[in-house]
Amino acid sequence: MRKLKSGLLSLIIAIALVIPISSLLVPALESYAESEHAPMLEVFQEIETESGRIDRKDCDIVYALTTENVNCPLPDGAEGLEWDFDIEGENEQKIEFLIGDEEASPGAAGIHFYHEGIYHYKLAESKIDRKTNIEYDESEYDIDVQVSTELGHQTIKAVWVKRETGVKPAAIRFHNVLKKSKVIGDPPVNVVKRIEGGTPTQKDKFIFVMTPAQDDFPLPYGAVGEYETYLYGEGEIEIGNIEFEKPGFYEYRVWERANPALAYSFDKTVFMVNYDVREESDGSLSCKRTITRDDAGNSSEDDCTFTNIYNGNNAEPGSDPDEDGSSADTPKGDKPQGNTPNEDGNSGIISTITKAASKVATGDSTVLGVYVEALVLSALILLAEYLRKKMKKAKIT
Repeated sequence: MRKLKSGLLSLIIAIALVIPISSLLVPALESYAESEHAPMLEVFQEIETESGRIDRKDCDIVYALTTENVNCPLPDGAEGLEWDFDIEGENEQKIEFLIGDEEASPGAAGIHFYHEGIYHYKLAESKIDRKTNIEYDESEYDIDVQVSTELGHQTIKAVWVKRETGVKPAAIRFHNVLKKSKVIGDPPVNVVKRIEGGTPTQKDKFIFVMTPAQDDFPLPYGAVGEYETYLYGEGEIEIGNIEFEKPGFYEYRVWERANPALAYSFDKTVFMVNYDVREESDGSLSCKRTITRDDAGNSSEDDCTFTNIYNGNNAEPGSDPDEDGSSADTPKGDKPQGNTPNEDGNSGIISTITKAASKVATGDSTVLGVYVEALVLSALILLAEYLRKKMKKAKIT
C-alpha cells in the first residue's frame, strides 16, 4: 500500500514537471482556433439594408476589444484597458496573437504576449457615438488566449471564443442593419391667394402646382410628376409635407394654374422652392428650405403669394351709361332733374324702360327692380293721358 502511494505521488510530480500548472486551469470552453502557428481571429462586419446586403463604405462602425486585467496586452493604440478599431462597409479586421516581438501579418493588429497564462478579453460594437440610422448588433464575444511553455519555448496553445449565450460561434460576425433615414421638409410651403380690382360675387377655385426639377425628386403624398392643391377665394393653404430619404439638393417650382373661364387676370409668378438635405454626424438627416421668386433674383420669400386681378365688375370701354346717365369712363356731371318729354309728348320714362329691359336681357339682374317700377309707372301715365284726352273731347262735344 505504501509503495502504491509512493508511485502515485511520483506520477503526479512527473505530470507537474511536464504540464504547466496554467494549463490545468483552462476554462471548459471549446476551442475556436488552435494552431502551432500564431493564431489569428477575423472579425467580419455585415451590412444589410431594406433591399438586402450592401457594401456601404460610408457605413463606419467602431468596435471595442476590452479586458479587466492590466496584465493583458492589447494592440498598439490602445487606451487603458480598451482598444478601439473601426470597420468600413462589408469588411473585416484581423487580430493576430503573437509571442514576444514577432511581427504581425500585413493588415492585422498584433497582440504580443511575453508571459504564460490565460488572458481574457471581450469584443463588442462600441456604444459611443452611435448613429441613429444603424440598427447595431448587440452581440458580445468572450475570447480566451492560452499561452504556455513547451520544451522551453512559449507558444499560443489555444484560443477559445464564445458568445454571451455560451454558444461556440462558427466565426466572429456582427450583422448590422442600415435603416432608411428620413427627414420632413420643414416648415411646409405656405401658399397665399390675394384678389384685387373688385369684389367677386362668389368664391372661385384657384389651383396651385408644385413640379420637381428632376423626376425622381419626392413630392407630397407620393405624387408623381406634379402635385396640385387648391383653395376657394382669398386665403392661405399649406402644400403637403415632402419626405426626403437621402442627402442632396432638391429644386421645385410652385406656380398658379390659370383658368380662362374665370374673370381674372392671373398672377404668372413662379416661385423656386429649394431643400438642402444633409447627413449629420449621427447619421440623421437635416433639411433647410428656401423660397425665391423667379423675377426677383435671390431675394428670400416667406411664402408663395399670388395676387389675381378681378375683372368681373369692370364695365367695358364705350358701354352704355349707367342709370344716372354717366358711363364708367366718363366723369359724372350735373344733369336736369325730372323727366324730359320726347317727340311723342310722353315722358322720358319710356327710354328708361327700354334701356332697363336691355340690361335685364343681357343678364344684369341689378336693374330688374327698376324695370318693374318703371313699367308700372308707365302704365299709370298712359292711363292718365287717355283719361285727359277723353275728358277734353267730352267738353268739346
